[in-house]
Amino acid sequence: MGQNEPKEKLILVGESFSPWTKKARWALEQCGLNYNYEEYTPTLSEPQLRWRLKQWTGNVSVPVLFVEKHVLRGSWEIACYANSVSGNRLGSMEEALEWDKLSEAALAEGRTRVVRSVLKGVLGILPPNTAKTAEVPVFTGLQATINFNLAQVSVSSSAFGSKNEQKQA
Repeated sequence: MGQNEPKEKLILVGESFSPWTKKARWALEQCGLNYNYEEYTPTLSEPQLRWRLKQWTGNVSVPVLFVEKHVLRGSWEIACYANSVSGNRLGSMEEALEWDKLSEAALAEGRTRVVRSVLKGVLGILPPNTAKTAEVPVFTGLQATINFNLAQVSVSSSAFGSKNEQKQA
């Protein structure tokens, strides 16, 4: 971690395998900010994260940076904060924004391909213009209904009673 000791205590919550967490960590480290890191484990860590965020409904995601009583969500917001408190060590955020948009598009495409690959493994190879629905366990104790057709993938969880993800093919 870095040399600077910020006035506030920084706690980054993330998933070590997540490229979004890696982007947030990189920004904090490039700006020389010391922070504590806490690993987030989906399902297991969610109740504690919801409590800390005071967010009882809706989706929660990481990375999240706790700066005393303030919360910064997402790698871009964390990078902007790190840059501002370090005296712009990352340079112009306006210029970096275009690169961030490109990386977000690439990461979204990668996530879509992973989801499709997993769904194909669950539902089998789908012939063109075929829609299938399957009840599958996503995590232990969590049942989800997956609707897959050529144009759209939607996942709805019976545990939460709402659509969690919807992607266009």
